[in-house]
Amino acid sequence: MELGDLVEEADRWVVPITGLTVTQCQLDYAFTIIAWDHERGSFAIRLEQPFTLLTAGRVDELVLDPEQDPLAMAPALCILRATIEDVIAFKDGRLELSVEEGHVVRARAGEEYESWTITGPAGLMLVSLPSGGLATWRP
Repeated sequence: MELGDLVEEADRWVVPITGLTVTQCQLDYAFTIIAWDHERGSFAIRLEQPFTLLTAGRVDELVLDPEQDPLAMAPALCILRATIEDVIAFKDGRLELSVEEGHVVRARAGEEYESWTITGPAGLMLVSLPSGGLATWRP
């Protein structure tokens, strides 16, 4: 897979970051996951609305909202230094990120705003559109 190559399937795009390490988690009024390696570069997944986190060994999902109390976001740090297994951007605006350690992050499309974006090398960008849908820019 070449740098920035997305794999299109009927209902989704597979983002080419399997095997990258989550090197940073950033919190402002959004939660941003940075994954990097020296061959493929840096990818940022920015979650701007509430999302769910299923941590390894648990059966219930946590709902995390980056616009609320920053301390409540602490469980999301379980993905820091984790190895990405899959990132799936669904064409209906949903996102699913799973890591080899067993944690899963899921985001829905927002009603009024873009709930998440992914940016990567050479201008790669995916944006969840309000009320569903997905916009993609590829190098």
